[in-house]
Amino acid sequence: MCWGGNSRGELGDTTAVDRPAPVAVQRATAFLRGGEPLHTQVLTQVVALVGGNTHVCAVRVNGQPVCWGNNADGQIGDGTTANRTSAIGVPSFLANIARVAEVAHNGRLAEVTALVNCPEGAHFSVLIRLEQDGAKAQGHAVGKCEGGLERVPVHVSAQGRARFEPGAAEASAVVDVRRHGDLIDHQEWGRVVELTPAH
Repeated sequence: MCWGGNSRGELGDTTAVDRPAPVAVQRATAFLRGGEPLHTQVLTQVVALVGGNTHVCAVRVNGQPVCWGNNADGQIGDGTTANRTSAIGVPSFLANIARVAEVAHNGRLAEVTALVNCPEGAHFSVLIRLEQDGAKAQGHAVGKCEGGLERVPVHVSAQGRARFEPGAAEASAVVDVRRHGDLIDHQEWGRVVELTPAH
């Protein structure tokens, strides 16, 4: 619950109206294609909270940070500078990529592990892209969320003549989480991975 000044959405109740009494903070659960929140629900399962001058961040029990309010300097962490009047999940905490991936079949196939943490009963889809010195590949995986951290192996096949070699490569992941067909989370993350020969 939050109360007081709300000129930049720092109360998280989806408005910019000052509130003299406590109101429930809302968490964005579905988004329009442009990234604007479409649906919200009451923010629950908060285990830590910190306030800035005109923005607030909380950590949920699953480890995900969410922030709302003034975002002029990108302090919400959603990749924009738009003020947020509801709690927005900070990307990269519910989806990530394991730092080591394996290469097999003469460098034509790599297995990259996506790390996904999503609510039990929802479903996820993962798109992985891998690039290294002209070699490019992408792969896709889907699964059911179990309410904890999932290690999702994604096989990617090299396109064209280029092959993957042991060493550093750029990997990126796009993860969508849906419940009953509605998009409830969208995460994008990239990192350098170390390609190693498959055992």
